[in-house]
Order: sequence, then C-alpha cells, then structure tokens
Amino acid sequence: SQRPYRDVKSLHAVISELTLQKGKQFHPKVVNAALKILVDLKSQQDRLFSCMLIQGAAAIHLKDGVHFVQGKLMKIPDSKASDDCVFKIEANQTIDELEKTDIRKIDLYLKDSHNIFECSGSVKEIRNDSILYFNLHLNPRRSLFNILWDLHGVVVCMSNKKQKEIYDVKIYKIGPNALSFCIDDEEAAHQIKDKIIYIQVYFDEEICLDISGRIIKNYRMGSRYHFDFDYSNLHDSKKDLIYKYLFQKQAELKRTTYSFWNLHKD
Repeated sequence: SQRPYRDVKSLHAVISELTLQKGKQFHPKVVNAALKILVDLKSQQDRLFSCMLIQGAAAIHLKDGVHFVQGKLMKIPDSKASDDCVFKIEANQTIDELEKTDIRKIDLYLKDSHNIFECSGSVKEIRNDSILYFNLHLNPRRSLFNILWDLHGVVVCMSNKKQKEIYDVKIYKIGPNALSFCIDDEEAAHQIKDKIIYIQVYFDEEICLDISGRIIKNYRMGSRYHFDFDYSNLHDSKKDLIYKYLFQKQAELKRTTYSFWNLHKD
C-alpha cells in the first residue's frame, strides 16, 4: 500500500521480496500462506488486464457525494510504461461539469464474464472524457471464502415515515462475513444505500436467514446497482448455518467440475 516514504509496490515485487526473505525476515509458513493468495491474485490480474478492452465503472468521490460514470479500460498505445492505462468514459457521461479540485478519490470497478473486480492505482490525469492511471492493480478480496452463487434476497429498509419497505435483490456472492448483491431499480437502490436494516437470504425455499449489517460500498455497473454488505452481530447459530451451506455448495461445485472433466477427458 501507499506510504509517505515510498510508492506502492507491484504484486510482482511483493511476491519476489517475500520469496527472497522466506526463512530470513519472514516465517516460511506465513510466506507460503501469503504467496498462495498473492499468486492467485496476480493470475487474476494478468488475465483481466490482458484484455484489450475491459468494461467498467468509476466511482468519483466528491465533497458532497459520489458520482458514477461508465466506460472501458484500455492500455495506452505506445506507452513506455506497461502499467499505463486509460479509462475512457462513455460519450453521454462526461465529467466536465465536475470541479476537479472537489475530487477526493476515484474507485474503479472492472467486469469480466464472471466477476466484478475492485482496482486501485495512481491517477495520472483527469480529463473530461477519460481518467489516466498508472500502477493499476486489483485489490485483495475482503473474504477469501466468498462463493459465487445465484441466491434470492430481500432487503428490508426503514422509510422516512418509519415504515418497513422491502426490495427483492439478487445475491451473487456470499461468504461467512459478507455478501454482495445487486438490483436494477434506481429508486430502490438509493433507499437501500441509506436505510437498510437487514437482508433476508434464501438458501432454498425453506431456509431463510435474517442478517443485519451495513453497506460498506456501492457502485453502478451498466443498469445495475451493486452493494457490498458486511454482517454485524451475527449469532453463532446463523454463522454455523452459513458455513454449512457454503461447504455444501463448494462440494457441489467440485463434483460438477470433476464430472465435467471426466466426461471430456477423452
């Protein structure tokens, strides 16, 4: 991460330094655990950034709120630096009306065919139709045991009139401490962001868990509004049930993968 006395180190540099200092500055078991996470993250990053164009969204944090723009990330042609990228903003979503001095930070979200990735980097220049980055990299996942899963959810909010309002959402990633969900309704998305009380997670038609927590991040990708939700005050019995279903789903995915490879190995 960024420090006052040095720049952000690349994943390649961190992996190299950990490997070099294994058994010297750092305990071998700690290094092995860290390398497993970092190498997986680097392979995801290399695969994502190898694409010529990557669909994405930028969340521009201002003094008085967050401004979202859609666009595509691409490598800068003929750039001397391999990690120089430009986020081209869609033509109907220019940011020329924003005061550049009011911008506090810019979060970048990129989408491939399966996942949405949060990225960080140093902003080199902000133009009306694009944002130039260098040293762009994927942020580590908040939970290493998140599973991609298509689940039905119901978000319960409290309106200004102190009445409960409910919204159906799609839960697409869930773990023992957090989940991610999305919704297409813009008005509902604004209600959820500010007034969520808890979310009901339906693992099947009979099992429904009420989970309280808070929205820690929200962004728009295309027509959908995405939310990262952290649990709070989760009872042990509910946590045990979540782990049970996660392990069952993981076993199911492994069986499916094993069956697929057996079917096609010849």
